[in-house]
Amino acid sequence: MKKISAITLVLCLVFAVGMYAHDSDKERKEVKAHGFITDPMCAKSGDKAKMGNAACVKSCAKDGHYVFVNMEDGKIWMIENNDSVKGHEGHHVSITGHLNDDKGSVHIMTVAMMDESAAPKKMEKMEKAKEKEKEKSK
Repeated sequence: MKKISAITLVLCLVFAVGMYAHDSDKERKEVKAHGFITDPMCAKSGDKAKMGNAACVKSCAKDGHYVFVNMEDGKIWMIENNDSVKGHEGHHVSITGHLNDDKGSVHIMTVAMMDESAAPKKMEKMEKAKEKEKEKSK
């Protein structure tokens, strides 16, 4: 009887852990995006010159915490694994990662430099998206 109870308990725990893992996968979706790796303060300011200045970003992010500014919609995602973006501070990059919408964060899987000539056009698109969001919130 004790063996059956122990086996039942183990099966319940395995099932519960499996359900938890399944639920956490639902929260994360794989994304491909392009934007800037910058520090949180520069990202919030929206100052394009600061976001694209590697020296400024490195000095402002002394604690090693970076964010990704999505060029499509201007959203700011906290980077969960900051080591993955070392050397790309202040750069226009393309990323693939797992987005957690609830936390507003992204776990970056790959990062690659973008063509710098495309950055100004993307910044204009981001500014237009921000303006539309402001109009909607009024």
